[in-house]
Amino acid sequence: MLFMMPSLEDRANSGLEMAMEGVESYLSLGIPKNKLVLGLPWYGYRYTCIQYFQNNNTCVIEKVEFQGAPCSDAAGRQFTYAYIKNLMNEKNITQVWENDTATPYYNYEDPSVSDGTIQMRYDNPHSLKIKIDYAMNLGLLGAGMWNANSLDPSDSAYAILQRAEMWGVMP
Repeated sequence: MLFMMPSLEDRANSGLEMAMEGVESYLSLGIPKNKLVLGLPWYGYRYTCIQYFQNNNTCVIEKVEFQGAPCSDAAGRQFTYAYIKNLMNEKNITQVWENDTATPYYNYEDPSVSDGTIQMRYDNPHSLKIKIDYAMNLGLLGAGMWNANSLDPSDSAYAILQRAEMWGVMP
C-alpha cells in the first residue's frame, strides 16, 4: 500500500509521486505488473501545525518517529473520508488542490492548538482517479482501497452521492 511509506512531511500521505515511486520500487525487484494492486486510502490525516507559513502554505508538524523511521502518520490523526467531508461542509471550508501530489487538502483554525492551524490531508474521487488511471495505464492488476467503511453509511442524499462518487472511480 503506497500510503504506508515512511515520511515526515506535512504533505499528502498518498501523493501521486509517492504512488509512482512505490510501484517503480516493486517493478525494479522484478515483480510483474500484472501481480500488483495499487492500494489507496479512503481516509485522511489531520495534522496540528506547530508553525504555519501562510505565504507558501507550509504546515510544520511535530517530528515523530515510528519504529525508528520518521513518520508523518504518527504525528497526525487518521479520520474517515465521511468525517473529513462532513467537517468541510459544517465549517464551510474550501478545499485546496496541490498539483505536485495530485491531492486535496484544507486548513482550518482551532484555538485549542498552539499555532491555531489544522491541516487535513486526504484523497477524494478526483485524486483517486488520477492514481487509478496511472495504475491501469501502467498495466497493473488493479487498484484497491482501504477501507470501505470510511464512507457515510446513512441514507441521506449526500451520503448516497458520496458513495457513488467514491465507488464510481474504482476499476
